[in-house]
Amino acid sequence: MKICHLVSSLDTGYGGPVVALEGLCRGLQESSSINLHVISSGVSHRGRALDQNFRDRDIAVTTGTLGDSRRRELVQQHDLFHIHGVWDPAFHPFIALCQHLNKPYIIRSCGMLDPWSLRQKKWKKLIYRVVRLNGHLRNAAAIHFTTDSEAELANRFWVNGQCLVEPNGVFLSDFDAQPSSSLRQDWRLPSNKSVALFLGRLHPKKGIEFLLRALKQMPDLGIHLIIAGDGEVEYVSYLKALSVNDPRVQFVGMLDGEVRRAALATADFFVLTSYQENFGNAVVEALASNTPVIITPGVNLANVISQHQVGEVVSLDDASIQGVLRRWTQNPQLVADCSVRCRTAAGELFDWAEIGKRWVEHYRRLIGT
Repeated sequence: MKICHLVSSLDTGYGGPVVALEGLCRGLQESSSINLHVISSGVSHRGRALDQNFRDRDIAVTTGTLGDSRRRELVQQHDLFHIHGVWDPAFHPFIALCQHLNKPYIIRSCGMLDPWSLRQKKWKKLIYRVVRLNGHLRNAAAIHFTTDSEAELANRFWVNGQCLVEPNGVFLSDFDAQPSSSLRQDWRLPSNKSVALFLGRLHPKKGIEFLLRALKQMPDLGIHLIIAGDGEVEYVSYLKALSVNDPRVQFVGMLDGEVRRAALATADFFVLTSYQENFGNAVVEALASNTPVIITPGVNLANVISQHQVGEVVSLDDASIQGVLRRWTQNPQLVADCSVRCRTAAGELFDWAEIGKRWVEHYRRLIGT
């Protein structure tokens, strides 16, 4: 079975799709002798490119602009295409060829069909939907969502039988790190304050301003907020200006590898105050690190967090954010009680090895083998 994955960029600086794809490929390889190929036109310049990670696992990688004959050759060589995203025009020629050659393809929405996302650059997206996207979705063998909530929010774009819900995941063994004393020393983290961690792309949809405004309104709160990530220069400068005189706020840039895992394990709790988040890979990584999470209803993992009592879901408004930070900073027993449930929940719900097994069966069904 030969599966080809299309993704806009192999750069972690552009968000979660390629990180999730790397995990999915690892899970697929642990489950089957499946033949995998990753194609991307993206150029790395924001974060860390993962092309070598794929190649190290004997996964073929093709990058750059491809001609018509090479695209046709690739479509003919594979049994199914799994496409991670909806708006990239580079996907269209592959989808058109799949339709012409009767090759099944899956479109992963990556939260891009959520009403909040559709309101961003509304008219540009509406034109693309009419000209191309509606046909892409209508003829897809399946549309992949990572949560039931994401599927429900996009229910006008799929028909019965098309909806396929599978989460992103983690390998628990990757998150065995313990709280790091050396990291505390390197970052000069205060021992008498709770450490809250935001980790992700710095983008207006993440609602980071709510955290900074909350701290400004509570100057005596015993908290230290680490903001780990990167984004557009103007927006990052704006965030830093909001906290310019507050030593409790620390920007540490993009984190990867062992430092990322150490930060997740060292934090007392993780915060993600997004307007919209189709999944939230860092949320699951925090759970795998035994770190409770505070998220907003726009994060589509909200039901999981509430049901498994591994954190708190809080409304996205200034008063609520202030209240939840005060509550989690001043109640260490609350943090401890939630912490003991986090890793178990991550293993039960988001194990890439089990997810990979299910994907092998999905692929076989859609290919008809």
